[in-house]
Amino acid sequence: LNRYNVAPLATDGERVYAGRKGDVIAVNAASGEIVHKLATKYAPVRVALAGGVLVSAGWESSESKGLWDAWMTKTAIGAVQAFDTKTGQPKLSHDWAAEHVLISDDCVFLLVQAGHPAQSQDVVAVELNTGKERWRVKHSAIGPDCDLQLNVAGLGVLVVGRTKAKVISVLNAADGKVLWEVASGEKPWVHLIDGLLWHRNKKHEPKTGKVASTFRSSGGPTMCTPSIFVGDYVADGRSCTYFDLATPQDPKAQDRALKISYSGARGGCIVGAVPANGMFYTAQNWCRCAPAQ
Repeated sequence: LNRYNVAPLATDGERVYAGRKGDVIAVNAASGEIVHKLATKYAPVRVALAGGVLVSAGWESSESKGLWDAWMTKTAIGAVQAFDTKTGQPKLSHDWAAEHVLISDDCVFLLVQAGHPAQSQDVVAVELNTGKERWRVKHSAIGPDCDLQLNVAGLGVLVVGRTKAKVISVLNAADGKVLWEVASGEKPWVHLIDGLLWHRNKKHEPKTGKVASTFRSSGGPTMCTPSIFVGDYVADGRSCTYFDLATPQDPKAQDRALKISYSGARGGCIVGAVPANGMFYTAQNWCRCAPAQ
């Protein structure tokens, strides 16, 4: 029961891409017709979609140490493959076991890992259209432990969480060098919204770390049900709580709820809630933490 264990699934609005054993299928969202079968070396574990390119990462084998742990690659054997979504043709392939996959602009960012617990970790940037490796940074250049997770990429930065150290390291997306760091405490996740990096209750300038402003609620993911930012709101699905992020200077702030708790709106385990069409969508769920859901 971990937010990273969501099934490999993505959509561009016209097609839905779903991982199966041996391939990723591209399905027409309106008709259900399978348009492409994108052959993969291993069963897809992570997928990312941007700019008409689908990236799939699969592993030879995986394991989890307990109920609350994320699935991780058991060995250094795996494959990262990318496909043109229109034609279904391959664009790149590397024999790496990538634990995390992010896309920003024309670059794919990968956390390449060996073993579980990890014996080594490399953060790798690969050009999306050519497959050429742009840069590679070993975990030791960021911190002493193999405790990295890729959080978010964009606005010229790649944000890396260090789970043991409880630190967030912000890397330059162009060369992988650490630009600045901040203590994360128990909330290592960040968001890039409106040109700023949001963490805890502060909004930072992405390249410098300078605090531009603050906001009312820190939000952030929980172990088994991710939180999400939607407009002025944070939906914390696990605790059934919704926060209004309107700033105190907002004249409408006094007329709007700052915190709403509603147990009937608890997001499903692992998946949480998906915002679309002015509503939240979630799967049917039975959770031992909230059996009355």
